[in-house]
Amino acid sequence: EKLYQCCSGSSDLETFFSSINNSLKEFVKFDFLALFNWKPIPEVFELEVLVPKSQNNLFPKDFQILAKEVPFFEAFKSKKTYVEQDLQWGSLNSTFKELTSKLGIHSYLTISLVNNGETEALLFLGSQRPFGFGEKDVKVMETVSPHLAFLSQNTLKFSEQKSNYENLNRGLEKLLQSEKLRVMTEVTSELVHDFNNILANILGRAQISLQKLENSTLPEKETLSKNLRLIEKASLQGSNLLSRLSQLA
Repeated sequence: EKLYQCCSGSSDLETFFSSINNSLKEFVKFDFLALFNWKPIPEVFELEVLVPKSQNNLFPKDFQILAKEVPFFEAFKSKKTYVEQDLQWGSLNSTFKELTSKLGIHSYLTISLVNNGETEALLFLGSQRPFGFGEKDVKVMETVSPHLAFLSQNTLKFSEQKSNYENLNRGLEKLLQSEKLRVMTEVTSELVHDFNNILANILGRAQISLQKLENSTLPEKETLSKNLRLIEKASLQGSNLLSRLSQLA
């Protein structure tokens, strides 16, 4: 339930995983949470989110880890959880060593995030303590991982839709400054002018009828007068509205 609450208030993956960080820590003890997108070509894990954010300056935005460099690659392909309890940096190569050594990670847990049968991302939990993860932690993460996969995909889609919406708005703003706006303004002005003439005609007829009615002895004089006053009032309100529309155009 907490995961879904976090998702509802998140507009991007970084916000989402920052939100669930504390919720997960109620059940699993860890120091770092990282989300890696899986790139089948050329078989790399690309860092998408790192929590806490204060560590982001340690790595470039497009930081990648080669799949062949990590011991959990086979587990990832098999959609299985992988746990390393006593990490020895000396046995590692290149970028994965850089990641774990800079963060001071001595044990970690990885789990595949699967959507529609396809493994799309890797969730990485790191601890600065050796033997930081037990069977209970594995069971918790295996239980929540399908929800995390679903929610992260939804958050990503929302983020993309938001970006598309913002791009659309920027396009519309440019359109409002284009030649089409000038044409629309001219058409609006012409319509306002024509409707004003119609309303002026209605208003004039109503006012003339009111003057003639004053000297009338018709039994329905009071009702007719009231109706003509309403026509007069509506015509004046319509004229006022058209004037505002003209100023807007």
